[in-house]
Amino acid sequence: MPVGPAGSLLRLRRAPPRGRWLTAQDECTGAPIIAVGDAAARPWHLRPGSTVTLTTAGGPVGFTVIGVGGSNANNAYNIYTTLPPCRPPLAIPG
Repeated sequence: MPVGPAGSLLRLRRAPPRGRWLTAQDECTGAPIIAVGDAAARPWHLRPGSTVTLTTAGGPVGFTVIGVGGSNANNAYNIYTTLPPCRPPLAIPG
């Protein structure tokens, strides 16, 4: 299951066609990983195993793509991650 804001699990009906969704285990390990919608992946040719650096308010954070597609929310431009990699750059207490 993908993990959403504040570590809450989101229930989406279909798995990404390439790769996998985020899991509760990913939330526990705090791995810097993301699942991306098709539209967000297309311009940068992202696929599972690709690496991407996202700019945050606290500076750049590197992520590994684990899944592409599977959600049409926001016209498939969404990027999903777990909360732990976002805490330091956004100054969110653990």
